[in-house]
Amino acid sequence: MSNKSSATPPVVFTLDPDRLQPGDILLTRAPSALGSATIRAVTRSRFSHAALYVRDGLFIEAVGQGVCRFAIGATGARLEGNIRLLRLSEDVFPDAAARAEAAAKQAEGYLSRGYSKAGAVGVVFTPLRNSARVAMFCSQLIVRAYAKADTDLLPGRAPEGVAPGDLLKSTMLRDVTGKALVRLVGGAAPPYFLDDDRQIERPHHREIITKLRVLQSRPVREALSRLGEQPATFHELEEVLARRRDRGLDAAVLRQLETRRLAETYFTGLAAFVDLDGFEADTRELQALLDAGGLVDADLLGAIKHGLDLYRPLDADVADRRRWTDLYEAGQLQHGLSTFGHLALIQRTALAGSVEALNAVIRRLNILVPEAERRGLNPVWSAFLAEAIASRRRRP
Repeated sequence: MSNKSSATPPVVFTLDPDRLQPGDILLTRAPSALGSATIRAVTRSRFSHAALYVRDGLFIEAVGQGVCRFAIGATGARLEGNIRLLRLSEDVFPDAAARAEAAAKQAEGYLSRGYSKAGAVGVVFTPLRNSARVAMFCSQLIVRAYAKADTDLLPGRAPEGVAPGDLLKSTMLRDVTGKALVRLVGGAAPPYFLDDDRQIERPHHREIITKLRVLQSRPVREALSRLGEQPATFHELEEVLARRRDRGLDAAVLRQLETRRLAETYFTGLAAFVDLDGFEADTRELQALLDAGGLVDADLLGAIKHGLDLYRPLDADVADRRRWTDLYEAGQLQHGLSTFGHLALIQRTALAGSVEALNAVIRRLNILVPEAERRGLNPVWSAFLAEAIASRRRRP
């Protein structure tokens, strides 16, 4: 994070979480990727993938690993023309914000479903379309989520027949890319790029893959068939466990979780993704620059904005993990199911890591925000940080 550079700093584009709204639709393309080029050529569109913004800097997307989420704070684009952001139009729907938020909540219910390659091909090859198919592809997820929120993005078009680029044709949507797109000049590049042909696996991908394999495993499917149940996602499987309290199903799921080493693969992925030591070293460098008077106003503001963008998804992650830990522990006590105890242990361990990461971000902001306030740059951040810390202290 030094101000000195012997080369022209790289320019990266990203979306500012503060300018996003639940239900926003992100379209992307990776020009050098064969898959992206094929989709664009077959569908005659400039874009090959779509994702839906849900909350707290998080998007949901249907990719090869399944229906997953990703944090926009860790994601960028090399060229601004490779991303497009669409928003439900208030000119068409006076209650557009409420409709879009309802669609976002519907989309979160699809998490951990499988990805449908056949469905994606069915966009251009009608015989492969199947509205009853549990697995989904990217634009189908978005159109279906909006349909469940009583909003038809493309009247007369079934979700199974909508390609990502078709969303550009919707008169229900307006282009708000210019309102949310920001340039990141210099500094560390984000670990993921929306327009990169390299398919780097995120931690959440590994979690979804493992959970889908557990759900689709023969012992679990046999136990479910005996009960006459057909859950589409791992979350729905958990609901079946809680409702039926079947010991055979409980034993089958637990055995698969242990055999497939969900806990180990989960934490290995997180450890590779979260570099707390590097983050703390970067914070010390920022402190040294401040002490030496070498951090100019623009860099100080940029560092604070980056810290706040990290804070929001981490804070949401802590709240989610605390909620899931409590639910799993209650499920174990109430139903006596070993699967819930195993999942509670995973969430409890992950919660401790998320709290540690969040505290590291707060420590950085505690260094930067007072300096910005002293310089008269933006005292509003001081109030935000004080409320954020106070809110965390109020939590059990």
